[in-house]
Amino acid sequence: MKGLFILMGESFRVGLSTTRERDTDNSYELQKKACESHIRFFDNLKNNQNIDVEIIINTYKTSFEEDLKSWYQQYLIEYSSNDNLIGLENLLNNITKRIDKTKYDFVFAIRIDLFLKDHFLEKFDPNWNRITFSQICWAKCCREVGNNPRISDVVIFIPKRFFYLFDKYLYLWHDSWINYKYNYGLTNDDLNLMIDTYHDSDSWQDWNPLYYMVSREESKIWHSEGYKLDMNTFEGPF
Repeated sequence: MKGLFILMGESFRVGLSTTRERDTDNSYELQKKACESHIRFFDNLKNNQNIDVEIIINTYKTSFEEDLKSWYQQYLIEYSSNDNLIGLENLLNNITKRIDKTKYDFVFAIRIDLFLKDHFLEKFDPNWNRITFSQICWAKCCREVGNNPRISDVVIFIPKRFFYLFDKYLYLWHDSWINYKYNYGLTNDDLNLMIDTYHDSDSWQDWNPLYYMVSREESKIWHSEGYKLDMNTFEGPF
């Protein structure tokens, strides 16, 4: 089995979601820590699950570009950087629009500033046959229109049967669940989540068992502790 992993977004950034500060000594060490967790994830897939791993990085201009490339050199097949902020969805679509769809069994896109925890490695399944996000957002804002989940917008897994969407547009935002259903005719049976608990996408605001964002302090508070989502109906207590 062969998987393409797209690492995307701002690297070597420090601060909250509204800040754009990059390339500091502190952000260098934090980004390196995130990268080391990614390599541990990829090594585990390669050595324990016999997955052929390839990586494409799509990030922004940084003075640490050569270091970033060197950390991933074992798996890296392509590196792109951008001058202007264009958002995760555009970074994702710019890559998937031109990859060779015949080469891979799945594509998994991840924000490059995430530190992946052990639970992330445990929950990831390369045999998923549905478009899969990390989790639903916390109780404060967990629902969208028509009782559809408001999803965390930091990762997306796309199995081969949905590669035809690469010729359309891939959604990766809080309203992605709705867009895949109403714009492409997908159903809840085509969509999935890694875990059945509620956590905000921003780990500074809410504790998350799968990852934390290295650019900011991790919250120790789990605002929706004790609540579970029904993974068959995707209905919860809110």
